[in-house]
Amino acid sequence: MADNRTRSLPIDKSYSYDDYAHVDMSSSCTALRDIDTSDCHQLHEYLDRCREDLGAAVLYGGYEEQRSIYDRSDIFSHTTRRRNVHMGLDVWVTSGTSVVAIADGTIYGHGINHGLGNYGPTIVIKHRCTVRGEFYALYGHLDDIYRGKVGDAVQVGQHIAHIGTPAVNGDYPPHLHLQIIINMEGNYYDYPGVYTREDVPKIRKNCPDPMTYLSY
Repeated sequence: MADNRTRSLPIDKSYSYDDYAHVDMSSSCTALRDIDTSDCHQLHEYLDRCREDLGAAVLYGGYEEQRSIYDRSDIFSHTTRRRNVHMGLDVWVTSGTSVVAIADGTIYGHGINHGLGNYGPTIVIKHRCTVRGEFYALYGHLDDIYRGKVGDAVQVGQHIAHIGTPAVNGDYPPHLHLQIIINMEGNYYDYPGVYTREDVPKIRKNCPDPMTYLSY
């Protein structure tokens, strides 16, 4: 990840920019062709190899990636059109890593989204900053439900949760799903993060690339 002194990262500040590397988790990635992407353990081993090969502690990426890892879950196939395009930023890092707020704001919603492939424990923060104005950020695949209350004030860089294990995070290798949302459309601690390819142009307007919201 390029060094940017005004970049606000969503995890433990002890990691430097040099600790990050981009990873491809798309269905077109040749390195994933021999991996059973329905198997969390195999995915975890693949990501560990990527960290070793890239010399990185933290892997990131995923916005608008079309992925096969969602094929295993009924959550993404309950309609005639399969949802498999990821509209958030994934930060793949060790479970227990601190998750921090990317901007000042207030807790808008928190709860557990149950089910295979779902978010597990989730927090949504209503953020405000001078450059981006008002927006929401969903922090998913956490370790436990938020212990505070809706309306709690948070500051940029403040610890809000830890990265969850597969046992609680929807059965994924440990990571943070960070999604920017302009209009929550009546939702409080849930908002779809995976869409059909046909829906992407419309959804892109309400869920812009999180990387553009991490630099001010």
